[in-house]
Amino acid sequence: MTKTEIQRTDDTEMASVRKLTRRERTATALIDAATKVFLERGYDGATTGEIARAAGVAAGTYYLYFDDKRAAFGAVSGRAAHDLLSRLQPAIVPGMTASTLTRITLELVAEFWRSDQALSHLILSGGPALGIESDDDATAFVDEVSSTIAQADIRQGEEAMALALYLVGLSQQLGHLIVARPEDHATANALIALAADRL
Repeated sequence: MTKTEIQRTDDTEMASVRKLTRRERTATALIDAATKVFLERGYDGATTGEIARAAGVAAGTYYLYFDDKRAAFGAVSGRAAHDLLSRLQPAIVPGMTASTLTRITLELVAEFWRSDQALSHLILSGGPALGIESDDDATAFVDEVSSTIAQADIRQGEEAMALALYLVGLSQQLGHLIVARPEDHATANALIALAADRL
């Protein structure tokens, strides 16, 4: 390969990296804008045009990233779910019991739901079914939780999946309790203790 050919290859790769980065920046801007618009106007009151304007992109650009408003809501909820998962992963250590895992998970979940009451209400009650666009999206998230549990050797295979389903479902109910009664720490703590003691 000549020096000129190498330079062209490098230029092409750099252009791809810049394009990918620009695409990622646009996607992030759209999710940020969707979060802002949904919080201000509610899911039903928000429009894709408003989200595009808030992101500083053309209305047509919106549809390069999302099929509809529900898909944007799914991205907002998905970001929150992955933020929560990123908080959980370092807290799980090999050899911990299922009871300890449950307690730690639910304590982190409670802290997460309390950290932004408006966003928590939006995700839990303000739009379509936690913004999950499809059964595949819901399954993928539970699979990630199950994988995190399995990697820490807490549970393997079907047991890891069952524990993941239990924790995801209980996390949603804990969120509903916290959104409905933000000052009721005693009931939330009792729920966490009860769930941990049962395992």
